[in-house]
Amino acid sequence: MGPRRSGEAMNEAVTGWIAAEPGIQLRLLRWDPPAPRGSVLVVHGFGDHAGRYRDVARVLGSRGLAVAAYDQRGHGGSPGRRGDAPGFASFLTDLDRVWEHALLVLPAPQFLYGHSFGGLVVMRWVQTRGAKPRGVVLSAPWLATRLKVPRWKLLAGRVLLRVAPALTIASGSDRPELLTRDPARAAQYVADPLVHHSISARFHDDAEREQARALEEGWPDLPTLLVLPGDDRLVDAEVARRWAERHPVVAVLVRDGGRHELHNDIDLDQALGEVADWIEGRLAPEPAAPDRVLT
Repeated sequence: MGPRRSGEAMNEAVTGWIAAEPGIQLRLLRWDPPAPRGSVLVVHGFGDHAGRYRDVARVLGSRGLAVAAYDQRGHGGSPGRRGDAPGFASFLTDLDRVWEHALLVLPAPQFLYGHSFGGLVVMRWVQTRGAKPRGVVLSAPWLATRLKVPRWKLLAGRVLLRVAPALTIASGSDRPELLTRDPARAAQYVADPLVHHSISARFHDDAEREQARALEEGWPDLPTLLVLPGDDRLVDAEVARRWAERHPVVAVLVRDGGRHELHNDIDLDQALGEVADWIEGRLAPEPAAPDRVLT
C-alpha cells in the first residue's frame, strides 16, 4: 500500500505501510519539512505507538529534519498480539526492513532515535547488524527496570514462563505520572486507544536477556547521544549512565526533574531542542583523513 498524505503541514503525517514479513505490515508515519537537511527514524517504546511522537517531528522538523516513526509489531496500528511477540529477534528483523526503506526514501543523512524499549531495540540492532546511521539517540533506554514489581507478579511470571509463556498480564505501565508531569498529556495517554498495558512472560524474559547482552557487548565508533530524565521512575537511568561511562563515543544529556517520556513532559520543547542541537552538529560528514604522503 502506498503512502496516504493526510496533510501538507509539517505537523501532519504521511501514513504508509512496510511489509516486514508475510502477514505483517507495519504502520509508518512520516513528517516532512520543506527542503529537509536529513532525517530521523524513531523506534517507540513498549505499549507505545508512532503517533505519540508528533512533537518530536515538530521540533526536529523546525530544524529541517524529516521524521519517520513506525508502529512495532503488536503495537499501535500494526498487527500482532498486544504485549507478546514470537521472540525479540522479530523486532530486529522488523527494523531491518524499515531501515532498508528509510535508506531508500528518507533524506540523507539518516539518524536513529530509540525510546525506552525502542532504545533497547536500537542498541541490539546496532550491536548485531553492523549498520551505521549518521548517529543514534537513545532516549531513556530500557536497560533495567526501576519500577518495583510486586512479588506476586514476579512469581506469576516464573510460573507462566513454564506453562503459558504467551499469556499476557498487566504490565504496570498504566500510570501516566510515571511518564510525564503534564496533566493534559497524562489524560491523553489514558484515553489513547492505541496504547496497551499488557505483557507476556516470554516477552519480559526475552527483554531481560537482551538487556544483559546490550550491557555486555561493545559499542561501535558511532556518534551516540544518551538522553536521561533526571526523575525516571520507570527505567533505571543509573544503569544506562554507567554503560555510557564505558564508551567515550556516547555523550550524555540529563534533564533535571524529567520523567520517563521527555518528549511528552512539561519542558518537551527545551529537551527536544537540545537533541536537535546535537543532531544538527552531526549533519555534515566527518572530514576525511588526509592522504599519507610518502617521501
